[in-house]
Amino acid sequence: MSGSSSKSPDNPFDGLLLPMNAWKAVEDAHITNLKQCCCP
Repeated sequence: MSGSSSKSPDNPFDGLLLPMNAWKAVEDAHITNLKQCCCP
């Protein structure tokens, strides 16, 4: 993942701008959608 918008239809986080360390944490946690990190 990168810190910029990918413009890929397969990217559930398109437009989400995060610092590189945050992208690394998302990737390491295998988070693939916002419900995994925001909703219990």
